[in-house]
This record gives sequence, structure tokens and C-alpha cells, in this order.
Amino acid sequence: MGRPRKTTATLKLHGAFRADRHGGGEPTPAGALKRPKFTDANAAWLWDTHARQFAANGASGGDSALALSACEWWGMYRSMQDKIRGGDDDYRTFVKLSMAWKNFASAAAKLGLSPADRAKLRVEPPRKTTVAKRRRGAS
Repeated sequence: MGRPRKTTATLKLHGAFRADRHGGGEPTPAGALKRPKFTDANAAWLWDTHARQFAANGASGGDSALALSACEWWGMYRSMQDKIRGGDDDYRTFVKLSMAWKNFASAAAKLGLSPADRAKLRVEPPRKTTVAKRRRGAS
């Protein structure tokens, strides 16, 4: 598994964009995230709490399935936790708990849910002081 791809904007900001290699820009996201109907209260809670953050991180209508999946995996994770707290110590429940967490964490990372994940999504312009120092050092 290689490194995650960088956006065209990131490549351009760092001076690494090559038209012959990178081709062009990514498609512009279309539409807004729309709240689906949830049957699970925990999944609905995650959506209600974090949907604005998803959108702020760049998620759009095309990412609705990913956002819905993250919410549903969260709902399954919480229901498995409730079963365990209720005394269910069956091995399969723990496997389901682990599976639900891994799938939720993967989807949440793509949506930038944690501070570390948001840092990976952020595109910052290069610092002018660094460029000036390089020019002075090269002369």
C-alpha cells in the first residue's frame, strides 16, 4: 500500500505539479450532503453532530454514501458496546465490535473526523520565510 494521493492544489502549492504526470485537476464536488433516514439512534447522532464538519472538510453530495457508511458503522460499534456492557461475552460480539470500529475509523479518516485526519486534508500555502532562507543560502 503506497502513500495517499495528493490533490492537485497541494502539488501546485509545493511546486511538485507536472502536467505530463498529474494531468489536471480533480472533479469539482457537486451538491451538498443530505441527511438520510436512520433506523439507528447512534448513527443519527453521529450525523447530527458531525455532518457540518464533514462538509467543512470538503465532503459533498458525492460523498453521501461514505458519510452514511461512517454513521452506520458507528451505530453498529455502539450497539456491540451496549451488548458487551449488558453481559454478552460471546467471541463473535467482540469480533463484530472490532470490525465495526475498523470500518468506522477508515471512513471517518477519509472524512477528516479527527484532528490528525483533518491535518492530512488541509492544504497550506508555502511559507515565504523558508523560500527566502533558501535563496540567501544559495547565493
